[in-house]
Amino acid sequence: MRKVISLSDMNVLGKGGWLSLYKLSPEQTGLKFNSEIAARNNQKYGAAKCLRLVTNQSLERREDTDIQSLCATLREIGLANIAVQFLAAIRPFTFFDGPGLERLEVNYQIELPGGIIEPDEDARLGALREAMEEGGKAKTIQCASLMVYSSPFDAGSHVEMYSIETALVYAETLAPPAREGVIPEKCALVPLLEVQQWLLGKECQGIPIEGYAKTALALLGLELHGGWRALS
Repeated sequence: MRKVISLSDMNVLGKGGWLSLYKLSPEQTGLKFNSEIAARNNQKYGAAKCLRLVTNQSLERREDTDIQSLCATLREIGLANIAVQFLAAIRPFTFFDGPGLERLEVNYQIELPGGIIEPDEDARLGALREAMEEGGKAKTIQCASLMVYSSPFDAGSHVEMYSIETALVYAETLAPPAREGVIPEKCALVPLLEVQQWLLGKECQGIPIEGYAKTALALLGLELHGGWRALS
């Protein structure tokens, strides 16, 4: 059964701009060890990720936001002519020592653009805004939702709640700004058909890959091959 513990009943270990780290005792959790959990300071805000698909073909904007319609546009362009934008962003968990972390030679992870959504802001528009701010300016051709409702992810030390959008954009070049921990020279545009091999190569180098990036690519792959109905 799910157990609810008020944040006010937890000991604060650290407080940041958006997140705070809390400690839970065995008496609170029923476990035999102390636990830690990170939670947003203001629960009124949402969050969204954006799988940014980049083409060098300047098409007219398409208003249809159905995912199958976007997949049809991708096939029209040709999957070989589409790239995925990945950001390299510094994340605190790569800064500590521990068993098995010797292979972490860099202090960043590969991830999708995304971030905090204002309380009254549409999740899709918020995801597009964050992608523009973090990934650089580009012309949006078409967008759609991959994961409509904010879903929990990664309960190892915290629970993040994100929705996932996708956007087809046109750009001859993309220049992510150095903000919010993004390392522009480590960001990459990877051909869609080579993404799996590229990500595996990064992991073999000891570079962490954001779980939401893998989830977004898996959802897009399912839609391109007939959607969830094709699995039944």
